[in-house]
Amino acid sequence: FRIQITMAVRAVSAALDRLALSHLPASLCCREAHLQEVQLFLNHAVQLDRGGAMYISGLPGTGKTAMLQHVLQGDSQSDAHSQPQPKEHLEVLWVNTMSCVTQCRVSVREELLAQSSELAAAKGCRGSPQAWEELSRLFLQPPQAKKLWCVVLDEVDALLSKTLPNSSRPTACGPRAVLDELLSLAFHTNSKLCVLAISNDIQLTDLLLLEHKRKIRRLNFQPYRWQELVQIARSRLGPSACSLITDRALEFCGKKAAQSNGDCRRMLELVRRCLGDHFAPSGSPAPVAAAATAAAAAAAADTAATGSPPCLPSPSRAATPRH
Repeated sequence: FRIQITMAVRAVSAALDRLALSHLPASLCCREAHLQEVQLFLNHAVQLDRGGAMYISGLPGTGKTAMLQHVLQGDSQSDAHSQPQPKEHLEVLWVNTMSCVTQCRVSVREELLAQSSELAAAKGCRGSPQAWEELSRLFLQPPQAKKLWCVVLDEVDALLSKTLPNSSRPTACGPRAVLDELLSLAFHTNSKLCVLAISNDIQLTDLLLLEHKRKIRRLNFQPYRWQELVQIARSRLGPSACSLITDRALEFCGKKAAQSNGDCRRMLELVRRCLGDHFAPSGSPAPVAAAATAAAAAAAADTAATGSPPCLPSPSRAATPRH
């Protein structure tokens, strides 16, 4: 009996870890088409040995950043018709522009210089025109140079917003100038730079220069449907942990998260809180299986103000652990 309790505790603990937002799963479901399109874009750039730019937009929690992490970290699987991305010829520089703009500690230029492995000599003068010229030199190389650079600008909205968050003071022209310069470098004849701009605003490209807007490739992420959110949660839990939560409870959480703009982070947090809040480590294995039948109780409490009764299974119909 104690062995069963120990196994149940471990199963719930492992499930909570896989549901954490910081966890990067081995595979990414429900975004295969988007993932393949980015792979093809980068493969095409490597094959032609030329840069370019892609604008990736969608509401928060629709999988934009997670998808790029899979592509650039090599965790994604290519299909039979797409060639594997040659990561050895691609150096990735990832910048969260919101942090650079709001914290005012380091500029986007300085962050790019700090991450570059080939600018050790220039790092002592970060932010100076000479350092930025050196960085530009790397992005514009002769055709025989085989290395490409991929600059990911996460939350690029911050570079084009008129005011800083919680402030009425207009932003300086510096961040916008950096974006314009990077796009100009990406579309240069001898460009070795691929720019991947992630934004929460699908209309943000209307603020870019017209010459850039015509050249930037667009990739839009639609909000997840509740069925997709359930599929994502099940893939995170895995076959061994799916018995911890009933199908009806998962569907309830998926439908509530779908009402929040299809935010996957909301779905994972709901399921994680259900398992974590309703499992007593000192109890018997039964509450583990019933944790998610009572699972949506946390979500129901969270949405009680809506007045819509949750469609939940009764505790007596809780799924039992599969052995």
